[in-house]
Amino acid sequence: MTEKTTRSKSSVKNAIISLVYYFISNIFTFVMRTFLVNNIGIEYAGLNSLVVNLIGMLNIAELGLSTAVGYSLYKPIADNDYKKMNEILCLYKYLYRIIAIVIAIIGIIITIFISSFVTTNISLSEVRISFVLYLIATVMSYLLTFLNVLPAADQRNYVVVRIQNNGKIIKNILQLISIIVFKNFYIWLIIEIISSIIIYIYTNVKIKKMYEWYEAQKDLTFKELIKKYKDVVKRTKDLVFHKIGSLVVYQTDNILISKFDTLEGVGIYSNYMTIYTLLTGLVEQAFMGITASIRKPNNRKNRKRSIQNMERNICAYVIYNSTLWISIL
Repeated sequence: MTEKTTRSKSSVKNAIISLVYYFISNIFTFVMRTFLVNNIGIEYAGLNSLVVNLIGMLNIAELGLSTAVGYSLYKPIADNDYKKMNEILCLYKYLYRIIAIVIAIIGIIITIFISSFVTTNISLSEVRISFVLYLIATVMSYLLTFLNVLPAADQRNYVVVRIQNNGKIIKNILQLISIIVFKNFYIWLIIEIISSIIIYIYTNVKIKKMYEWYEAQKDLTFKELIKKYKDVVKRTKDLVFHKIGSLVVYQTDNILISKFDTLEGVGIYSNYMTIYTLLTGLVEQAFMGITASIRKPNNRKNRKRSIQNMERNICAYVIYNSTLWISIL
């Protein structure tokens, strides 16, 4: 089997699996939101959406680092340079630990002043508890998911997608049962947090088994790794403004609505956004799986093939996206 055929099959497999699980996940999202609103109330659904937005703002600390690291891994993966891959992943792990600490500190500060973001009849202590639980899960994600970038760069992201989405399906079933039986938002939320952490741990273990050559790099210090891989820092800096732009566009709506209206308003708005996210996410999921196939030939010094792949996929993206939005209008 040729390298081109292998890449094409991997791209198709990534895209199909991502789309299938995306549909399944969104069916559960609609069902879950309906049960949450009907059994617990629109305000609690709004509270959940607000907290998710606040956590999304904290994630700006990542600054596009995963994209920069993923790009830096393409060439060593193509060359089977295990030493270099281990060093880059070790640097990534160090940087994610720093990000986890920064997010934890900022999160604690937000917890103290969270009343500034909320207009609601729900008690402030309940709001703080919800935020802290999500904060714990987010910090844990940065400590446990740094290896996820490896299968993504290696065009084997379908493995991670399967593990994580199968875990989410089980989690959603448990949450639905908890809503029907207990009608308690915090039991639902605790299942959300604990399940997420278990999924992170299991994914991490699975990736280590997939890439048995991986080992924690101890030969170089953090400063030495930063000095050796300046390109990772440079690419991260290049992505900062894109990350900030995405934050302003996608992570501030619920915060502003909560501040100037109520959590009930956030809940109603989030219902509409669920539909919007489903439609726009279709494009993202379909094309996310082929990203590595576009960049890999470039790292193998075959720029002509890389450019051809990129042109074909951009053309497909424009046609699909335009057709989607024309049909909506």
